[in-house]
Amino acid sequence: MYGSHNNEGRVHRLCSTQPHGLDPDGDPWYTAVLYPAPPDPIYRIDDLVGLVAWVGHVGCLWPGRDGELMLPLVQALGRQSQHFVVPVFFGQDANGLERPTVLLPYAEEVQLLLDRLG
Repeated sequence: MYGSHNNEGRVHRLCSTQPHGLDPDGDPWYTAVLYPAPPDPIYRIDDLVGLVAWVGHVGCLWPGRDGELMLPLVQALGRQSQHFVVPVFFGQDANGLERPTVLLPYAEEVQLLLDRLG
């Protein structure tokens, strides 16, 4: 994910609560909703897909590969008042900061969803 370092307070708050679930290895995950995020004015990046959890915005999908198909899907779902929910896992980086990882469907699956939405 991109920009989670700017949201460390929210990420820490989220990670200090009871997780929404556990994976088969017992690692906690939290629910986040994808949404079309505004452009990043500092790095001048457009077409971002943001992740919002119950604590607020926690970061964005990396521009390009991750968001390339996800942004059109999130926009198409939004036009139908629907949302795309993803599990978010957190692990510590070399500095001991919590860094999020998002599980996304394969590009082929996203394309099938887009085709169904028209």
